Amino acid sequence: MLRSLNNNVETKKKVAIYVSPYGKQNDKECYSNEEQERLIREYCINNNLEVYKCYSDNLSETSFLNNKPSLEELLNDSKDKKFDKLVTFKLKCLGTKLENVLKIISITHKNNITLNSYSEPFETDTPSGKMQFEMMKMIIEFQKEFDN
Repeated sequence: MLRSLNNNVETKKKVAIYVSPYGKQNDKECYSNEEQERLIREYCINNNLEVYKCYSDNLSETSFLNNKPSLEELLNDSKDKKFDKLVTFKLKCLGTKLENVLKIISITHKNNITLNSYSEPFETDTPSGKMQFEMMKMIIEFQKEFDN
């Protein structure tokens, strides 16, 4: 029997890249937004992923989405399901406060978008990544109990 050509064509996952400063500018271990993007694009090529768009902000977090218009745009595009996966260089690029990072992960997760960190072993599309995400949520809830 012959299979339809459509059944054999594997569609590439569309990836949104998010880059942002994640440390002090003179820190030797900090990569510029341009270098973060270059490395993530290389990762996408090597993993047969199609880059939908690169979102770039130039300020580290002051408060949730404050002065991060590209991150806000990314979250709006995630609601419209314009991509399947979000790749960032480090989770710190999404925010310096764990609570804010979890908000962002929750929004993308609700829209069936997975998250990968390029430089850290964090992927929400794997069983261990899902477990890490759930544990992070529990830590936030635990901290809130002590804050009250």
